[in-house]
Amino acid sequence: MGRPDMPSLKPFLLARCERFKHIFYVAGNHCFYAGEYETHLQQLQALDNLNFRMYFLHNKSCFLPNNVRILGTTLWSHVPRESASRISRSLNDYYAISMMKEETSGDGKRKARRRLTVDDTNEWHA
Repeated sequence: MGRPDMPSLKPFLLARCERFKHIFYVAGNHCFYAGEYETHLQQLQALDNLNFRMYFLHNKSCFLPNNVRILGTTLWSHVPRESASRISRSLNDYYAISMMKEETSGDGKRKARRRLTVDDTNEWHA
């Protein structure tokens, strides 16, 4: 559908809101490409309840009438430890998605960008 940093995403979603009663947005792994995971996640969360019809579902659910419950989460596969090295070299996710990590240096703490790792996606899979 589109990354949250793309200017066309919000107009696209607003057009869907005009057409449908409820819109459920669940981020796929490509939504986090070409950017930092937490930043993109915050941008997507800002779209939640857009026009009072769109729901961003990230590890949460939404209840509808007639006991209907919609669950939403990004699908991250579990990678066995013995396959981690091969998989991290083979899948674009581990090159295209970055994370921020806190580092401690002589002058204090700072944040630095790093690549997504198998440990990250295994933690999210759990």
